[in-house]
Amino acid sequence: MIIVAILFAFVTGFLGSYIATQKGRSGTEGFFIGFLFSLLGVIIVALLPTKFKKPIDPVIHKQTDPVNEETDLKQESKIIEKTAFLSASEKAQLKNKNTKSDKSDYMLLFGFIVISLVLILYAVEESSDDKIPETPQSETIVKKNDLDEKKIKPKPKTKAKPSVKQPEKENEINGLTAERDSEIFTTLNRLKDSMFINDISKKDIEMLEMSLIKALNVEYDIYDNLDNISSVVAKPHTEKYMREIGKFRAYLKYKEGVTARLSNDKIITDKIYFTRLSDENKFKNRIKSFREDIDYIKLKKNDNYDIDLRISSESTRIFSEPIYDTIIIGLPNTSFDKQKEFEVGGRVQLFFAVSKDLSKTKNIFGNWSLKTESPLLKSSNSQFKLLDSFIKVLTKNYNKLDLYELKNIIISEGININSINKFSLYKKRGSLSKDQFNNGLRIIEVITDDKKSTTIPVYINTETNKLIY
Repeated sequence: MIIVAILFAFVTGFLGSYIATQKGRSGTEGFFIGFLFSLLGVIIVALLPTKFKKPIDPVIHKQTDPVNEETDLKQESKIIEKTAFLSASEKAQLKNKNTKSDKSDYMLLFGFIVISLVLILYAVEESSDDKIPETPQSETIVKKNDLDEKKIKPKPKTKAKPSVKQPEKENEINGLTAERDSEIFTTLNRLKDSMFINDISKKDIEMLEMSLIKALNVEYDIYDNLDNISSVVAKPHTEKYMREIGKFRAYLKYKEGVTARLSNDKIITDKIYFTRLSDENKFKNRIKSFREDIDYIKLKKNDNYDIDLRISSESTRIFSEPIYDTIIIGLPNTSFDKQKEFEVGGRVQLFFAVSKDLSKTKNIFGNWSLKTESPLLKSSNSQFKLLDSFIKVLTKNYNKLDLYELKNIIISEGININSINKFSLYKKRGSLSKDQFNNGLRIIEVITDDKKSTTIPVYINTETNKLIY
């Protein structure tokens, strides 16, 4: 505001200087009047009488308006009469005097402008010094005061005459503020220690710190002290789902027997919830146990279904029954041959289960498959490997699905796969027609370790080397 006022004064000053010059008066005189009295000064300069210090230029005189010609001639005659009795040297001195007077006016005007600029710079510097930068500590205090919505605001008072006791009141207020901050700071540190003792982790304590400061300010406004607060405790979340996944909230715990009003613990904030430190360790152990089960069964990675995400979510469910502690598999949920899908493709269902009672299970949603080297496929893989060693002597045109069908036929014929010695093509026509036999179809003959030979309803086309069931 000061800078704007000074700049406006300069504008009116220069305006006054211009009007004074046009009226034949001193420009410095007009500047000072306009600068000091603003628009009123400009009006004053405009109302001052006109006077001319310089003789009228004859060329200009010839071009003046005929109406004013008589007036101009009178003024010119007056000037001539005043200087007529002077000698040439005196006229030169008079001219030099007028020139020096003009120069002194300009020097005075220049000095005034310089002094004004110095005053403007000084005012700008003083205004910038008044803006004290906020330190982190002062910023924290400001945030505390802004957050404290429940503080009682004093009613606006009418301006009173300054009294001698006002500095004493300010000192008293400063003393009370310092006492308040000291007590809040001391109580804050005490409660932070209690939070760690009451199973709240350090990262959660840091997250709750600002909300705790706000709550302490509210308590101080109500009771003028914080002696009634004993500690901060963790209590289960009020919502069922949040409780089941182990989420807690922080509460101020009051000392026993203070007042009936303080009989219940007070929540610090309903916007922050957390997991207790001891529960976090339990969650980590449960995740580790589930992960060991997955590693054991050798589950294939599935880009569409994240098993780690499902394990992490289930590991926090320790506050509702039943509590699952292991992962088991089941045959795939498919309308096709479930056993074939399992043995050939390794497809399975996954379940969370209670190890002490495997009837209590929870399906893990997704399409899951086991790796070929999974121990759960060991029995099937060993049988496939044995049959593969026998059948490849007769044909190489087969796959894992053919081995699965061959295995089931052999078992249905009452033959123990582990007792098989070799496969051979039955030399006789047997159940084949003459045309089939002549077209290259042959029956597979299974010979066991006891030299017993058994034909099975599986054929090989010797021309195409394909298995036919």
